[in-house]
Amino acid sequence: MPDVVNVMEEFNTALSVRESQQWLEMGGQWKKVQETLQLYIGRLADEIDARRTAGMAVNSSALYKLDRYKDLLKQVKDEARSYETYASRVISGEQSAYGEIGIEAAQAGIRAAGYTAQFNRINTRAIQDMVGITGDGGPLFDLLKKRALAPDMVSGLTNAMIEAVSLGYNPVETAGLMARGLNQGLSKALTIARTEQIRVYRQASFDQYAASGVVDQWQRFAAKSERTCLVCLALDGQIQKVGTLFASHPNCRCYVVPIISGMPYSPRQSGQDWLANKPAEFQQKVLGGYYNLYKNGTPLEKMVNVVEDPTWGPTLRAVPMKDLVTE
Repeated sequence: MPDVVNVMEEFNTALSVRESQQWLEMGGQWKKVQETLQLYIGRLADEIDARRTAGMAVNSSALYKLDRYKDLLKQVKDEARSYETYASRVISGEQSAYGEIGIEAAQAGIRAAGYTAQFNRINTRAIQDMVGITGDGGPLFDLLKKRALAPDMVSGLTNAMIEAVSLGYNPVETAGLMARGLNQGLSKALTIARTEQIRVYRQASFDQYAASGVVDQWQRFAAKSERTCLVCLALDGQIQKVGTLFASHPNCRCYVVPIISGMPYSPRQSGQDWLANKPAEFQQKVLGGYYNLYKNGTPLEKMVNVVEDPTWGPTLRAVPMKDLVTE
C-alpha cells in the first residue's frame, strides 16, 4: 500500500505542474498587454528626454502633468480591465478543477491511510459555491480589480519612470524600466491565482474529510527546502482536529495528510525538528534576520501569529522582530 504522505505529495506536485502551465498562459496574455502599452511608454520616454535636453523641468511634479503620462495611465487602466476579465475567467475555471482534484486527493488519502471499508463521498457539485469566490466571500473579479492590476501597474511604471529620470536614463532605458515596472500587476494576479485556487483545493479536501465520517485529524506539511518560509516551517507537522481553521498566507502551498479515527498513525518529522538538524549556514538562509533570535532560543512557533486580513481572511504572518526582542 502506498504511503499516505507520498500520495498527498504526489497530488501537490501535480498541482505545481498544472500551475506552471497556467502561468505560461497567463504570462502570454500579459505579454499582449505589454505590447499594447509599449507605444505609449515609448512616446512618454521620448518626451521626457526632449524636455531634459531642452533644459525643462523633469521632476515628478512636472511629469505627472504631462498629457502623455495621463494618456498612458488611461490606457493602463483600460488594459488592466481587459486582463482582469480574462484572469477572472481563467482562475475561476482552475478553481473548479482544483476543487475536483481536492476531493479526489482526499479520497485517495483516506485509502492510502489504510481505510479499506466504504465511506461517505461528496459529489463534485459541492464545490461550485467556491468557484469565482475569494477567501473573504467576495467576488474574484473584485479582488483582481482592487488588489492586483491597475493600482500595481500604475505604481510600478510610475516609480520606474521617476527612477529612470533620477538616473539620467536615455529613452530606451527609461521605456524598458517602465515596462518592467508594469509586471507588478502580473505578479499580483499570479499570487491571487495560486492563493485562491489552492484555497479551493484545500477546502474541497477538508469537506471530503469531514463528510467521510472516518477522518478525525490531519497533519500539516510544507515542502521543506531553503526557500520554505518561516511561517510554513513553524506550523509544519502540526496535528489538528478536522474542522479546525487552516490558517494560510498568500502563495502558501502547504498541504495536509488525513489521520483515520482509530487507526495507527506515526507523525512525521516536524519542520522545526527538520531545521534543527540543518547546519547553521542553512538555517541562516531560511530564517534571514530571525536567525539570531532562533539561535538564542526563540522557538519558531513564537515567531508566527495569525492576523485577520480584510482580503485573505485569517492569515499567517511573521511576528515583527522588534516585538520578539522586547518579549
